[in-house]
Amino acid sequence: FRATNAFAAQPMPENPSVRPLAVEQSNSSILIDDYAVLKFYRRLAGGTHPDLEVGRFLTETAGFANTPSLLGAVELRDSEGGVAIAAVHAFIRNQGDGWSQHPGLSRALSRRRGGVAGSAPSDGDRLPY
Repeated sequence: FRATNAFAAQPMPENPSVRPLAVEQSNSSILIDDYAVLKFYRRLAGGTHPDLEVGRFLTETAGFANTPSLLGAVELRDSEGGVAIAAVHAFIRNQGDGWSQHPGLSRALSRRRGGVAGSAPSDGDRLPY
């Protein structure tokens, strides 16, 4: 396990509850309390994984606070390089994922399209965010 600086700054709770996330995605994810999401990659490839490269940059170099911090990664390494097995990101409570939010947003945008430009939307036409 290769931790980032954010891992030490956000200690894991003792005896956390752990449960798999039942969402459609290209990896397998486990929720660790309200602390972190452990994401196992289903497709492994050698070299630096883009998810980890971008996550490390945003977390450790840029200090970007508008995305979940990368807490660390599980990587297999040998003399020829490595392969990422899993990533651990900080858990951020939110309204849901893009798949569950899309239908409501799509309906709201469709209703707005029929409105007059510059007119205030009615309460029923407000976007869900």
